[in-house]
Amino acid sequence: MTVSLAPIKKFMSSRTVRLVALLILAIALLALVYVLFLGEREESGYTPSEKEARVLALVREIGGVSDAKVVVSEEDGRAVGAVILFEGEDGFLTRVRIREVAAAVLKISPSAVLVYVGEQ
Repeated sequence: MTVSLAPIKKFMSSRTVRLVALLILAIALLALVYVLFLGEREESGYTPSEKEARVLALVREIGGVSDAKVVVSEEDGRAVGAVILFEGEDGFLTRVRIREVAAAVLKISPSAVLVYVGEQ
């Protein structure tokens, strides 16, 4: 049994049909790009270490801090530095409190703790 492609060729020879087919293909491609690159993102799956969780819990208790993110850098199992990004009231006293709390919990120098304010 052979299949004749003549009716399909005749149908596709119309300029309107080719334009509609190209438009459908372009919409499908745009939808694919959106789903792959711009759709909802899954969480990274990163779980904070015990040290990061302890610092985070204490930083969130400081007045003027509404939320924070903490990253602790370690060398041979010991904390050597930390970066804290917080949201809330940006002021000198708030930053000093955050720096001192993190340094005390991690048993590192306050100069090894970097504190930044996030977008307001």
